[in-house]
Amino acid sequence: MEREHYEERLAEKPNFEHTCPAETKGRPHCEKKIVKLYSINYRKSIQKAARAMEGLPLEERQDIMIEQHTLSKKDRPILIVMLTHNDRTVDNAYAIFEQCKDTKAQYWGMKEESLPLEQMKQLYAYMKRCGKTTVLEVVAYTEPESLAGARVAAECGCDILMGTIFFDSVNAFCKENHIRYMPFVGKITGRPSVLEGSMEEMIEEARLCLEKGAYGIDLLGYRYTADAKELNRRLVAEAHAPVCIAGSVNSFQRLDELKKAAPWAFTIGSAFFENKFGGSFPEQIDKVCDYIEK
Repeated sequence: MEREHYEERLAEKPNFEHTCPAETKGRPHCEKKIVKLYSINYRKSIQKAARAMEGLPLEERQDIMIEQHTLSKKDRPILIVMLTHNDRTVDNAYAIFEQCKDTKAQYWGMKEESLPLEQMKQLYAYMKRCGKTTVLEVVAYTEPESLAGARVAAECGCDILMGTIFFDSVNAFCKENHIRYMPFVGKITGRPSVLEGSMEEMIEEARLCLEKGAYGIDLLGYRYTADAKELNRRLVAEAHAPVCIAGSVNSFQRLDELKKAAPWAFTIGSAFFENKFGGSFPEQIDKVCDYIEK
């Protein structure tokens, strides 16, 4: 797409030509709108789309899912801010999001533990009203636990389910509920999670998950007990699908490594709470966003 056409599209209101049915409390027949952003500069296009959405009715804005469609591999990895510490959602997640909602971060997420479900639903609904893309990451290793986590994602109206070991039942549930599914690969134990296994096995596992219809892969790269940097590089290069590097992204050195590996996204949670990037919570978020874009 040429730049002139790109700029012309962004000058107009988003085109809601692509719709899919979604179950929403109180409005069972509503439709979830998908805004496709053909981005050269992702953050600027998000800001323009958000301004264009200002005139929409509140109930429509709650159902908007912003989906990035990149034109170039030059696009930087996306930061997903996780309101979590040590793989559990913090009690004051709502207050932190309120403090940080005007930062440059577009994607926001929580874990399935330890916030009560009703509080999670309220916070995710508020994130949607603020135009954010919502993520639930589920640390579960059995089929019943994984399916229960997927049901939480659906109840909360999340755009993306990350985590769980891949199960056909979870994959089918996500497809039925129009949730993008990004399962773990490898041998994962504990909480906080630890990743083991050979790179070849994980790459093959990722290939099978994607063949079955998973949207992408949730890779606990920096939790790997062997060569994390090489695992990140190889899986991103060989998956040919969105890969999110999740967990223990806690230094500028690792941000440099991520820029070279070029995954679709990465998460930061605990590192912000531990002030690994210096400054207040919102200052750290913008500092990471700016650093990634350099």
